[in-house]
Amino acid sequence: MELSRLLLRRLAGITLASLVLALGLTALWTHLDIGREGQGAVASARLMAAAAHLRDAPPSQLPQVLAELARMREAGASGTGLRHLDFELRESDSAGRVLIPYRQTGVAARSPSTRITLAREDGRVFEIRLITNPETEQAEARERSWGMTGLLLLQGLAMLLGMLWVLRRALRPLDGILATVARYRAQDFSPRVPALPVRELDQVGAALNDLAEALVAARARQQQLHLRLLTVQEDERARLTLALQEHLAQDLAGLRVSTTCLLRQTRSDSQLHPLVQELDQHGSQLQQGVRNLLTSLQTPLEDVETRIPLAALLHEVQDLWAQSWQHMPGSAPDLHIDLAPHLAELPRELGLTVHRMIQEALANIRHHAGARQVRVSIQPSAGPEAGLECLVQDDGNGLADPAGAFVLGHGLAALRERIWAQGGSLSLEPGLPGATGPGLGLRAQLPVKEQAHG
Repeated sequence: MELSRLLLRRLAGITLASLVLALGLTALWTHLDIGREGQGAVASARLMAAAAHLRDAPPSQLPQVLAELARMREAGASGTGLRHLDFELRESDSAGRVLIPYRQTGVAARSPSTRITLAREDGRVFEIRLITNPETEQAEARERSWGMTGLLLLQGLAMLLGMLWVLRRALRPLDGILATVARYRAQDFSPRVPALPVRELDQVGAALNDLAEALVAARARQQQLHLRLLTVQEDERARLTLALQEHLAQDLAGLRVSTTCLLRQTRSDSQLHPLVQELDQHGSQLQQGVRNLLTSLQTPLEDVETRIPLAALLHEVQDLWAQSWQHMPGSAPDLHIDLAPHLAELPRELGLTVHRMIQEALANIRHHAGARQVRVSIQPSAGPEAGLECLVQDDGNGLADPAGAFVLGHGLAALRERIWAQGGSLSLEPGLPGATGPGLGLRAQLPVKEQAHG
């Protein structure tokens, strides 16, 4: 159903209900007015009957008649007697006594009056003066005015509440749409908007579902392309490693042999021998640097392999970690690696990703952290889906600019892209607990699934 038709139908129902309520209240007021007018007519008739009785009653009954007229006066004052009329009873004697005065002083001077003279057989003469009393009319006018104002306010409030209810009911599916959009913003494209009863909202939901499908397909294609790019990078690493081994590494080995011979030949030359020693030292450092470079570039397995022995690679990482500190001041930080037994062998791309992450983290620690302790933990991640969690923590200097750590062109940015291509995520965390320095932690969440290389 269209949103405009839905709103019109429900608003028409609210308007009809308000109209029925107004008609019902109007009918009630009319009934009450008719009842009050009837009571007033009856009271006027009783007044005329009492006046006739006052004229014809025996003298002994005059006190009862006057008491009855007084009660009628009290009933009129309470609103259950005379309507729109007030009366005054006088005895026409020399004193002109007022037996029953008007309810309000000065009312006779402001309103027209009618006199009824009652002459008795015993010679006494009474005079009833009837005057119009605007109080009851004014009270009824005020009552109607306030009633109509209240009715209009009630109808307006009912319309507002009804419109609010209609809009909330009609737009309630927007809550689900907004929740789905929030999930999409968080890069979770799994939820879908169900069919909605309102046509416009259903079209919006269908468009969101199509967008989510397109985003899922685009992300899958992007991840596949990134994995292919990583494969090309690994192939380039292998080619560069082979070239360095065949040329630069062999030339450096020949240079070391030559400097060793020069050291022997210049032992007796006090001026030349120190220079050759310095040259040999630089050659040794350069050779070690090339070895470290070859280690970082080397692909752990050949392309034909589909699984990688992560446990063996981590043992090599520990050995290379100790060797890399031989020509650096100070001792190597304590490196502890905790690997879950069932994760000792992983699919090739996943194992390479974990291996490269640890390499990148250790390289950053070696050059920048100034750490004394390093912990690497590779454990299954909590959750319904199979996955692993790789955490590297140190007690070093931490990061001065965490926001800029993932800027494009940095090693961590490339590492995060590689982990994302595997369907995982990389985040920064605090360093080792209880350490003196702030430290730094790198946590990667990766799904574990069989992956064929290609």
